[in-house]
Amino acid sequence: MTMPEDAYAFAVRQLRKPAMRAEPWPPGLLIDIARLAGIDLGDDRKWGRVFTELARDGYIKRDGWFPRRSSNGSVRPGWIAV
Repeated sequence: MTMPEDAYAFAVRQLRKPAMRAEPWPPGLLIDIARLAGIDLGDDRKWGRVFTELARDGYIKRDGWFPRRSSNGSVRPGWIAV
């Protein structure tokens, strides 16, 4: 299983890509990209800490609203890289 610090480093590399700055995206997008690359925290809820640290460190900010996969489509805020 991957450590949160590894997930954070992977996310920072992904957030430098122009596509992540072009328009807002749902949190699940970054999680899915990481999972395809072999980064798996075991429980998607553990990504909350990673997103909080990315926002605090100025890599992402809240933007847009997206349906949630895990709760019958209720909406949640999205992100965009800054």
